Amino acid sequence: MKVAVPKQFQAFMQTSNIDFPTILKQAGIANQLWREELDVSDQQYFQLLTALSDVLTDDQLVTLSDVNRINAFMPPFFAALCAPDGLAALKRLATYKKLAGPIKFDVQELGNQVQVEISFIYPQQELPRFSILNEQLLILSVLRTGSGQPLTPTLLAGPYAYGNIVETQFGLSGEQVAQGNQLAFDLVDLQRPFQTQNNVMWQYLEPEFNRQLAAMNSQQRFTNEVKKALFKAIPSGDFTGETVSQTIGVSQRTLQRNLSAENTTFKQQVQTVQKLLTINYLHDPTLTTTDIAYLVGYVEPSSFSRAFKKWTGDTLNAYRQKLSLKDEDPA
Repeated sequence: MKVAVPKQFQAFMQTSNIDFPTILKQAGIANQLWREELDVSDQQYFQLLTALSDVLTDDQLVTLSDVNRINAFMPPFFAALCAPDGLAALKRLATYKKLAGPIKFDVQELGNQVQVEISFIYPQQELPRFSILNEQLLILSVLRTGSGQPLTPTLLAGPYAYGNIVETQFGLSGEQVAQGNQLAFDLVDLQRPFQTQNNVMWQYLEPEFNRQLAAMNSQQRFTNEVKKALFKAIPSGDFTGETVSQTIGVSQRTLQRNLSAENTTFKQQVQTVQKLLTINYLHDPTLTTTDIAYLVGYVEPSSFSRAFKKWTGDTLNAYRQKLSLKDEDPA
């Protein structure tokens, strides 16, 4: 996918004292900023989120989560601000979020409450702290900006510590939970008319947003189907090419041919999903190296350890220590 990084956004990052080129390097992404866009895979995007989570302070996080500063660079948030009210805005965000990155918003109406859960497009892969808090803060910023009211959520929960600076922005304490995340609002608050509603602009932009979404959905669709199948197959221990082919309803030959057409191989996709699953499992302190090796399809823990070092440049213990420090330190 292509991530737009216009000169205005680069200048915004600079004025926020964020060294974006260095962050790209840490994420293993080629610096293409001269083109004002980054051509990244879903995994590279995830690595970018992780790199941002490693270096940003909570002050910088709050600054980057002000929709008034970034809505011109992010189509989903502009679309949301053009909505008639907060509920419609959340539904537009859920529809068009993919235009800004491989993140999903699940919006549910539960009686007089509306809940939003944020996730990566692939299951079992926990987003880093920056991503969850940034998206939750952006949602709040959209609703406050659109309604012109100091709206406060009724529930704020996630797998990381929120910290005083972030909680002050939300206006309530965040609950640290073992897994998942939730941001909830009173339905009455979301039904307040948006002062930023713009039907004329939306009628002009909606067809283009839909066109972009359709084009994006058609790109690497087969590879994504293979990844989704592997996320379920690998923990079960049966993830051969034959098994995955049967799961998605094609022959092994078609599997390899379609992946080749999208410039990848079945082996590469297996390794990618094994890496993502491993990083997710490392968040669980109760799982040993042997446990994780088995869960991601390795019989020998030593072979698994060597593979992980090749994937990340870190040993399993070193990587787990880094995760532990980030989970404990909200700053």
